[in-house]
Amino acid sequence: RALVAVKLFHRFLLHEGILQEDVTSVLESPKLWKHLPSFLTLEEVERMLSQPNPRKTIGIRDRAILELLYATGMRVSELVSLKNEDLNLDSGFLKCTGKGGKERIIPLGRKAKEAIEHYREKVSRLGIKRDELFVSFHRSAWLTAEDTPSKLGVSEAVPVRGFRPRAGGGDAKQSRPLTRQAVWQMIRKYARETRIRKHITPHTFRHSFATHLLERGADLRVVQELLGHADISTTQIYTHVTRDRLKSVHARFHPRA
Repeated sequence: RALVAVKLFHRFLLHEGILQEDVTSVLESPKLWKHLPSFLTLEEVERMLSQPNPRKTIGIRDRAILELLYATGMRVSELVSLKNEDLNLDSGFLKCTGKGGKERIIPLGRKAKEAIEHYREKVSRLGIKRDELFVSFHRSAWLTAEDTPSKLGVSEAVPVRGFRPRAGGGDAKQSRPLTRQAVWQMIRKYARETRIRKHITPHTFRHSFATHLLERGADLRVVQELLGHADISTTQIYTHVTRDRLKSVHARFHPRA
């Protein structure tokens, strides 16, 4: 689109006599190609959701993250920006701030709500109080009656330079906001453990969310609003995925396909 706009502008300048020749004539337009988003099957989603260890604090957090990504279709940047005040678990909705600061309201679903409640309860027991919903734990957060390094997950706990451990709970200094990179790494780790032969990223959950909704008859406009797409044509790419799926099912099961 940008290249077309530049070419049209130069043609206008040429027509008006401002330019003597069209310098964009040597530029080649990119070839059009269709890239269908990769998504997980329901069975693959379940395999991913079952990977976090429910006996570890980080596993409880990771399960809440995965449930939320699949339940809402939100972008990873939106997820790590979530504040506790953005959630209303009583009503089952959350407020999400997307691209351009545009806000939207998304339903949570029962499974995601339960996972978040469990995670919040665990964080509360650790004594960690932050505005951010999802946090990364420091080594000092081990020092509670309930949690040990093995329960928290040694691989992520980060020592703080100059920190002197003291028992009796944590505070905001013992944790930090979770980053997009940490979520990417976490999902890659679980994807390897499932041995699913797909390139799985946080955005794969977004693709799966949209595809599964449309496969079950959800209205395209509703899916557009849930995803926060400004243009419905962006959402329409998922209809190509579902049509391909329908064709595949038809070819497999129809006696005269």
